[in-house]
Amino acid sequence: MPSKNETLITLPTYQKHWIHTRSYGHDIVIWSDTGKIVIKCVWPDKDRGIDGRVKKKPSSKNPTD
Repeated sequence: MPSKNETLITLPTYQKHWIHTRSYGHDIVIWSDTGKIVIKCVWPDKDRGIDGRVKKKPSSKNPTD
């Protein structure tokens, strides 16, 4: 049984899955006989640069505020 902050999803017709690297994090794509599910995992404080490396997002706060 999942805890209070967890979600358990059962896919009885699961076939295959893929994990795609994105600039915002990752997409997890799950294919089953009943359709496709996409889980978009977004980093709240990071970004992927054009070189592919993960870096902290620049802070939008001005230190003099």
